[in-house]
Amino acid sequence: MVRSKLKIIKILIVLILLIIGFQSLTNADNIRDFEIEGVSIGDSLLDYFTKDQIDNNDLKANFKDKTVEGILFQDIDLIVNYDAMQFVYKIKNMEIINITALIQTGEDIELCKKKKDQIVKDLNDIFINTKKTNDQRKHQADITGKSKVTSTFFNFKNGDYVAVECEQWSKEMGHPNSLKVSLRTNFYNKFLIKEYE
Repeated sequence: MVRSKLKIIKILIVLILLIIGFQSLTNADNIRDFEIEGVSIGDSLLDYFTKDQIDNNDLKANFKDKTVEGILFQDIDLIVNYDAMQFVYKIKNMEIINITALIQTGEDIELCKKKKDQIVKDLNDIFINTKKTNDQRKHQADITGKSKVTSTFFNFKNGDYVAVECEQWSKEMGHPNSLKVSLRTNFYNKFLIKEYE
């Protein structure tokens, strides 16, 4: 009698956990719900770095529009699973509007593709309500046209997206191949369009 009651309680607990887990997956339609190394879109950069760390970092991307700035960090305690992370943020309130994490994969582009495929497989289970697209193109930063980018995008209804990309650089460019995972807001997409008009 006691065993059968315990068995019923265990089954109920498992069912409740499955239902809760399923609900969290099916509601995965807001990019702000996701993290890379514990950092989310919409967070303040000051939640993770001091003002001195930000001001004294020389690895910054400056835009014509001075309301937004990009910054790259590497070799810091926050970054565990990647070689570096880039944050783009609004200067006024330090709100993060783009997060890109990268792993240098060296010359072995197949290693990059294998890691990309595994990440995409994992994200397929999370981003159930998003439209997925794949793309292969020449890298816009290589004027020789020899560098390539292979991408998978998880597109949210509001214009935000998550990208998983392998960058295969030409020997002329001299950059290491890399795997990139990005969380990008629609706000930043529109900003870049204006920036490069």
